[in-house]
Parts: sequence; structure tokens; C-alpha cells
Amino acid sequence: MIGDDLSPFFVAGEFSDANDTLGGLPVSGIFDGAYAAVGDGLGMGDSRPVYMLATASVPFAWAGLQLVHKGVVYSLADHQPDGTGKSLLLLDNVA
Repeated sequence: MIGDDLSPFFVAGEFSDANDTLGGLPVSGIFDGAYAAVGDGLGMGDSRPVYMLATASVPFAWAGLQLVHKGVVYSLADHQPDGTGKSLLLLDNVA
């Protein structure tokens, strides 16, 4: 899987959403507003929106950046690269 061409998954209008921005720059990724993560085996869960995109699209200094998806602004809570060229951004709503 490493080294595979992942660009078809991030073509705006295909699998991913168009017109999204990260830190003011256009990005193409897959938004999931119903993402649920289970806690550290304590029976607790967390539910927050996430955004999957190519790791190369995430700036090194990602902390403090905002993602805008369909006019809604989110702050980046965490960046989780998976080692295969994709990253998951955990998002918090900005009030």
C-alpha cells in the first residue's frame, strides 16, 4: 500500500468534497461528521467530526489551523497520519 497512488480518492467531486480549505489553502478530502472513537478501553467514547486527506496536504505546523467545510469552521484538534499517505484530522467546531 505504501507508495500507491492515492490521488483518485481525493479528487474533488468524486469521493471527496470540493471547496474546502485548510489554513486558507484549498484541500480535497473526505469529511465524516459522525465519526466515533472508543476511549482507552475504559468503555468511554468520543464522537467528533474528522477529515481524511492526503498527508502531503497537511502543513508540518498544523496546530492552530482551521478547516472550512461547507461554510462551517473547524479547528484541528489532532493530526493522525497513518503511514500510507493518508491522514485523519480530528476536528472541533469553532463557535
